[in-house]
Amino acid sequence: AATSVRHLVENGADVNRPVNLSSRPGQLSHRTSYPLLIAAARPSLAVLEYLLTVPRLDWSVKDVFGNTALHHAAASMTPQAVAILLSRPLPGLDM
Repeated sequence: AATSVRHLVENGADVNRPVNLSSRPGQLSHRTSYPLLIAAARPSLAVLEYLLTVPRLDWSVKDVFGNTALHHAAASMTPQAVAILLSRPLPGLDM
């Protein structure tokens, strides 16, 4: 999966574009998410690690409920995803 994501990004895919996971195209809803949030929630550790290296990635994206990638990683109960996110210096986050 990480190889496919890398290929898409290298060919111009917008890593900050919302992805509609519902059957209603064009409509933002609780089924709309962002690649970073999806990678943290699934979790797809290789995709998550790759996305965090993309310079234009917006770390501050939130779902419609205000949850961040860290929230999604914690909810997935995958300590590795949480550790990956916490190991990176996040712009604008003082820890």
